[in-house]
Amino acid sequence: MRTILSCFLSLVVLAALEGQVLDSLGCTGAVGDVKYSILDEAAFQAENGPCWVLLDGRDISGSRLAALIGQTNLPDARGYFIRSADTRSGDRVDIDREQGKVGIFQDDMIISHTHADDNFGWGLVKKTVQGEDVTSGSIDAAGSGTEPNVKALPKAVKMANFGGYETRPKNINLYVYIRIN
Repeated sequence: MRTILSCFLSLVVLAALEGQVLDSLGCTGAVGDVKYSILDEAAFQAENGPCWVLLDGRDISGSRLAALIGQTNLPDARGYFIRSADTRSGDRVDIDREQGKVGIFQDDMIISHTHADDNFGWGLVKKTVQGEDVTSGSIDAAGSGTEPNVKALPKAVKMANFGGYETRPKNINLYVYIRIN
């Protein structure tokens, strides 16, 4: 009985020492916690311990986090904005994402919208003689030409391209780490 008790106490002491070692390396917080940093992975782990890794899609088989969530790969957060999970059952903001799932990728999207045309969707067709305009005119609110030789025809609205390679708010680029052990 005494041997069993001493083995048990030894395991408790070892577990406590392991926790102290991890804590001394910065491995505080719970498995699954996320931290942002300006430090690259080597510098971050030197300061915070090896229990923290980049949230970069890597295989985490054998880690405590893998055992808790039942997945062997981390989500890959590189280059993406992190969004709070919307777990409401009714008036959800994020209705396209599967409810209750976290750590999953969602592609970009622009909300459905239209653009108005200043000419009410009408364009002028002028009468020309020998390559020279013989009429001038404009379009009224009803889409009719104001001169006798001017006809108004429906036109397609065409907008020029503008902007960059993505839609994004102003931002600061940071590394994202997750505690796996």
